[in-house]
Amino acid sequence: LIHEGTPYTVLVRQPRVAVGNMTMPEIPAGMVDGCGNFSGAAAKELKEETGIEIHEKDLIDMTDLAFGDAYPGMYPSCGASDEFNRLFMYRQDVTAAELESLQGRLTGVAEEGEHIKLQIIPLGDLWKMSPDAKALGALCLYRRLFTSKKHYDHIWNRISGLQRVTTTGTPSRSEQLMPAHGAGADPSVQLGGTSVPVTGEPGIDVALAMSFVPFQDWVREVGAHVSAGRAKVSKVHIQSVDFFGPKVGFMKFKADVTVDGKFVPGIVFSRGGSVAILVILIHEGTPYTVLVRQPRVAVGNMTMPE
Repeated sequence: LIHEGTPYTVLVRQPRVAVGNMTMPEIPAGMVDGCGNFSGAAAKELKEETGIEIHEKDLIDMTDLAFGDAYPGMYPSCGASDEFNRLFMYRQDVTAAELESLQGRLTGVAEEGEHIKLQIIPLGDLWKMSPDAKALGALCLYRRLFTSKKHYDHIWNRISGLQRVTTTGTPSRSEQLMPAHGAGADPSVQLGGTSVPVTGEPGIDVALAMSFVPFQDWVREVGAHVSAGRAKVSKVHIQSVDFFGPKVGFMKFKADVTVDGKFVPGIVFSRGGSVAILVILIHEGTPYTVLVRQPRVAVGNMTMPE
């Protein structure tokens, strides 16, 4: 959103139980749900999450401009998930009043557990305001594709003709993770001083699953919000566990969670953190980088460049 030459962007803040953050800053996004109409789904999500109504033709598919048919989108975690993000851009001049009407607006589809508050920030601050992979990937593509108009004059001509926007109205880890022992005792965790039962599908060693460090980290993060009185967790059910050798590698569980008295989605795919390194090699003033190509079965690519 451009106001007097300064670009701004919209963050949606909402509870993300999987990472234990109750006001996670992200860019608007949503699932395609198998319909295959990426731009239509993006326009729908923009309206639901921000109140901004546009036609799908007003969206610029940055993923298509960058990759063409080579890849369907950005893969945030291709080591274990087939999820991809199709990244779109919408650009429009706005007035100060229009910006103000968006700041702090409450939105979302309550029936789907969405409880969203909008935040308007300068686009130049996005990289340090949000750890959202979608936001950072979209920002990278935007800067590479659109900072030099001469390469995409036809796109900029299209953008300049868009219609104006319209809108509608904490304890330590060891203290928190406390599997119960003894005959007949059910495993549980301490979340903000409350004992929460942990169950599992038949055949799952619940005590072993609870020792998974990413699960312990999740307990600590969510427990802080429970202690603060904002979140409540009534139970946790472990649905599946996958191993890397003798150690837990991935775990999927469902937590029954309310935030500020409202139900929020509590499905968690737990795998913990990872690292990535951008290698820059300079030869005679020219920067190069290193890609590793390897099989990524989750996305069906046997030479995935990363």
